[in-house]
Amino acid sequence: MTIALWILVVTVLSLIFLTRRWRRFARVMRLVTLYPLLFLLCFVIVARWQLHSTVSSDAATAQHGKKLFENNCQGCHSLGQGRRIGPDLKYVADRYDGDVLSLWMMNSDAVYQEFGRRPLTQSYPPMPKLDLEKKDANAISAYLMSISAGDGLEADGAE
Repeated sequence: MTIALWILVVTVLSLIFLTRRWRRFARVMRLVTLYPLLFLLCFVIVARWQLHSTVSSDAATAQHGKKLFENNCQGCHSLGQGRRIGPDLKYVADRYDGDVLSLWMMNSDAVYQEFGRRPLTQSYPPMPKLDLEKKDANAISAYLMSISAGDGLEADGAE
């Protein structure tokens, strides 16, 4: 990549100095190289900024979800500590996607209806209706997804 860039720079500079119509050439080169490069640079800067803001907001959402999990879910579920009243949720993201997890917390009856049985596993009682707001359910879901992915937001005492 570096060699190609040097060849391009040397070619452009030699054409500018060897040509008598350097003004016309400079105008054409601005249109052909400089403006697309500026566009690409702006695109890269915006993409990096959006990626950075997405990652930090996902981490903040998962951290908020951890607090909500501890307040709403930890009485029945554990994370890597075995079964309680409900199942251990450490690897729940391997079985269900984030949308199903969020729906489960907002309206568990809809999930049971979708899967055609209540409860899904006969050895557990049905999930009670939590009636969480979508924002809170999504935060808990993001936290559970981060636990399954091993992002380091694990609950205290869980491995």
